[in-house]
Amino acid sequence: MKKIRFLGNAPTIGNSVFSYISLDALISISKNANGFGASFGGIMIEGTPLLPFLSYEVIDDKITVTDCDNAAVGDLLIPEIIDDKVVTEIAASAFDGCKRLKSVTLPQSVTSIGEHVFKGCRALSEILVNQENREFFSINGVLFSKDYSKLIAYPAGKTDITYTIPDSVTSIGGSAFYSCQNLNEITIPDGVTSIGESAFHSCMFLNSITIPNSVTTIGESAFRNCDRMASVTIGNGVKTIERYSFYDCDNLVSLIIPDSVITIGHAAFSKCDDLLWVTIGDNVSLIQNSAFEGCSQLTSIRIPESVTSIKGGVFYDCYGLRNITFDSETAPEISPASFSQRVGNDLVVYVPKNSTGYGAWANPNNYTIESIDPKFENVDCSIIKLKDNENIRLSFSLESEKEYFIQRSFDLKHWDFIRSNIFQTTDTPDITVIDSKLIFDEQQQKKALVPTEDIGNDWIQLNYDDSNWLDVESVSEDGTLVGGGVGFARSGTRVDPFDPYIALDLEEQMYGTNASVYIRIPFTIDDLSEIDSLILAARTDDGFVAWLNGNKVQSFKAPDEPQWDSGATASNSDSIAQNLKEFSLDDHIDKLRVGQNIITIQALNKGKSGSDFLFSCNLLVKRIVKSDNPDFSINSDFSIDYPLINPTNQNQLHSQFYRVISQ
Repeated sequence: MKKIRFLGNAPTIGNSVFSYISLDALISISKNANGFGASFGGIMIEGTPLLPFLSYEVIDDKITVTDCDNAAVGDLLIPEIIDDKVVTEIAASAFDGCKRLKSVTLPQSVTSIGEHVFKGCRALSEILVNQENREFFSINGVLFSKDYSKLIAYPAGKTDITYTIPDSVTSIGGSAFYSCQNLNEITIPDGVTSIGESAFHSCMFLNSITIPNSVTTIGESAFRNCDRMASVTIGNGVKTIERYSFYDCDNLVSLIIPDSVITIGHAAFSKCDDLLWVTIGDNVSLIQNSAFEGCSQLTSIRIPESVTSIKGGVFYDCYGLRNITFDSETAPEISPASFSQRVGNDLVVYVPKNSTGYGAWANPNNYTIESIDPKFENVDCSIIKLKDNENIRLSFSLESEKEYFIQRSFDLKHWDFIRSNIFQTTDTPDITVIDSKLIFDEQQQKKALVPTEDIGNDWIQLNYDDSNWLDVESVSEDGTLVGGGVGFARSGTRVDPFDPYIALDLEEQMYGTNASVYIRIPFTIDDLSEIDSLILAARTDDGFVAWLNGNKVQSFKAPDEPQWDSGATASNSDSIAQNLKEFSLDDHIDKLRVGQNIITIQALNKGKSGSDFLFSCNLLVKRIVKSDNPDFSINSDFSIDYPLINPTNQNQLHSQFYRVISQ
C-alpha cells in the first residue's frame, strides 16, 4: 500500500494500525481537514516539507540536530541555516529508526556527527555531503570522515551484496553497517584498529567475517544478530571481546578465540544455537557472565590454564554440554551458577590429577569430576581425521587394567575429552540391528491452510473435509507436480537454503498476518505388528504441534495450548531447521490403525513478521532385531561411529581430528 486517502477530519485510531504498509507510503487528506498535523499514525502527510520533522537545540548560538520524526519519508536536505543560526552538529542517534528516509544530504556547515546517527534507516540508499564540507565526504553514498580514516555510515538500503572497506580506513563507527540486510560479504582491510559498538549489528545475510590482526577493539554488540554468519576469524590483535559481540549469531558453527584475548565479555557468544566447537586461547584469564549461555549444540569445551575467573551462567542452557576439560592444577574462581544449571545431565568435568579446588565447587546437578593424568599413551589408530560429510568407525583393541579415552580436536593443539570410562569387558552383548522403513516421505500428498479465524479443532480428525484447502505442491522443471514442504523466504533474488524444501510458498498468506499454518498429511498402514519405533522427522523453522488421528503426540517450541494464530515460543536457527530432526512417537504407536491414518500439524513461525519459515516432514518406522552371532562379539574391542554431530555448514568447519589415549 503506497497511499491512504482520508476524506474527512482525522479519526481516532489504535496503535500500530499502519505497521506493515510500504516504507514510502503517504497519507493524502482533504484541503480543510483537521487533526492530522505533519504526520498521522506514524505516516507522513503528502506534501509536507521535511524540515518540520527535525528537532534541534541551540548550543553556543549554533544548531545541533538532535532528532528526526520517524514518519519522515523520502529525500531530506538538512539546511545550513535554521532560525538564522548555523547548523554545525548532528547528534548521536539523531535519525535512529527513520526507516522511510531514502537519502540525506549534509550541508557544508556540519563539523561534528555523533555515533549511530543513521541506525535503523532501512530504506536509506545514500548519504550525500556538500562538496565544500571540510570534515566529511561521501563516496558512492557511504559517509566517511574527510581524511577517509573513519567509515561513519553505510546506508542500509543500498542494494549491493558485497562491499570492500577502503584501505585508508582505521576506524569503523558505531552502527556503521547496522541492519544492512543486502550485504552478504564485507572485507575489512588490514589497518583497521577499532570496530565500533553495533557496527555490523543485524547484518542478517552476512555469511562470514575476517577480523584482521590490526584490530585491537571489537565494540559491544558489534556482530549481534548476524543470523546467517557461519564463520568468524578473529585476528591476533584483539584483547577483549566485548559484551554481546556475537550474541545470537544463529549459524556460527566454529570459533577460535586467539591467544591475544584476555577477556571474554558478558554474553559475548550467547544464543549461538549452532556453535559446535570453541577453542579458547591460552591467555584468556576472565570469562564473564553468560558468555556461552544458550549454545545448545556445544558438546565439549577446554578451559586453558590461564583462566582464573569464570562468572555466573557461562554455560546456562547448554543442554548438549557433556564434557569440560580444565588444564589448570588449581581450580579457577567460579560462580556457583557457572555450569551447574541446565547443562547436559551427564556432564563430566576433567581435571588434572593432584589438582586442588575443583571439589569445593557447588555441584547441585551432581556432575562427575574425573582426574586425568596428563601423561598418556597414544593407542593405535592414534589420530583420525574427518572432513566434509565423512563418517568413520573408530575401532581399537582393549587391554586389561587400562582406561581408555577419546579426544577431539580441530587444530591438533587443543584436545577435548569427549568419551571416558572405556574398559575391557568380558561380556558379549547382543548386537542390535535396526531395520528402518519410510511410511511417507517429504513429497507425500498434503493439504495446508493459513487460518484467518478460529475454525475449532475438528481439522485434526481423520474425516475432516479439507477439499477447499491448498494443495502442497509445485511445478518441477519438467512440468510435473511435486510435493514437499510449506514456507517462505524473504531473501529477494538470493537462493535461500529453505528453497529446495518449499513446495507451497505461503509468504502472501502468512507474512504480517499469521504465524501459524495447519497441515494435513494422510497415509496408510498395512501391518502394525512390525512397528517397534515410530519417528516423525521434521525440518522446522521454528516450531510445531503434531496430532496422530486426532491425538496430540509431539510438540516443539510451541505453547502448551496453541491458538489458531499462535507463534513459536522460541526461534530454531536456520542451519538447524533445514536439517531433518527426529522426534520420537514411540509412546503413541497405539494410536495407529490398519488402513487410513492422518498426521496433522500446526507449524509455527516465531512471529508473524518473521523473515522466513519452513516446515517439511516424513514419518518412518523401525523394527528391532537382536542377534547373538559371535561374529559381532566386541568383548575385547571397542568401536564407535564418528562424528557425533555433523554440522550443516561443514564447509565452514575445520577438519575434525579424533584420537584414542590410555592410562
